Amino acid sequence: MEKDIYKIIGHKPVKNVNSSDVLTIMKDTIVRVKKLGHYGTGEAAANQNRRFISLVMKYAIVTQRADNDPTYAVRSAIESPEIEHARPLEKDERIKLRTRLELYGGTTTVRNACLAMMYSMLRASEVRRMQWSYVDFDTCVIEFPKASRRRKQKRSNKKNHIHLVPMSNQLYALLKEQYEISQNQTYVFSAPFKKDAMLARTTLNRALVFIGLPEVTTHDFRATASTLLNEQGYKQDWIDKQLAHVEENKTRATYNHAKYLSDRRKMLQDWANIVDSWNA
Repeated sequence: MEKDIYKIIGHKPVKNVNSSDVLTIMKDTIVRVKKLGHYGTGEAAANQNRRFISLVMKYAIVTQRADNDPTYAVRSAIESPEIEHARPLEKDERIKLRTRLELYGGTTTVRNACLAMMYSMLRASEVRRMQWSYVDFDTCVIEFPKASRRRKQKRSNKKNHIHLVPMSNQLYALLKEQYEISQNQTYVFSAPFKKDAMLARTTLNRALVFIGLPEVTTHDFRATASTLLNEQGYKQDWIDKQLAHVEENKTRATYNHAKYLSDRRKMLQDWANIVDSWNA
């Protein structure tokens, strides 16, 4: 994003930036994103750039460096595409995903991160943020803590609440294997070539492209689990709790982080067995 903006207006006085400059940046952003592949068609990134420039221009106006915000004239120039929601994978996609991950030619860490998502029903961001301090091999539970702003802690999960994940036998074995790889680092799935850093945001989706599934995203893993477990007759409360869907009553949710733990443990073991059956 910063490169797109700097290329056009990096050496131009802010008061001289006009709507044509902004539109050029937006169009260039679309071209760049399309070249990357598997990152969408670029409209969302283009509009994000426009909003970023608008913030800069508004600050310039307040500090008397500019007289107007040129982004206003192009706010409707590029329409963002409809959001594509996660979808459950088709049977052939599930089989390809599981079998090809077994033959994945990249790093073991990336393969294990993908499998951990499948077994646990966690979000990609939660798998990336998972730290060894969250993992308890004795109780076979992963506990994502709630972050505190006062302590300047970063969130461990999207909804910022305590989330307990019981381990299936498969997930336990996978984490034991991963422990031999990254035990001296903070993150369970540490970036392979960067000391003590989490995997990049794009790494897991790029792995799916690498194994020949460009139409599949990590978001689809959770939709697949939810759909199939519902079809199998598991209680919706168990599934929602495992997916870390937050209860509307926040006070009640605070005391319910361990709810259905034993039921979810059995459900996740059954789910891990289902996932592995796709590799039969």
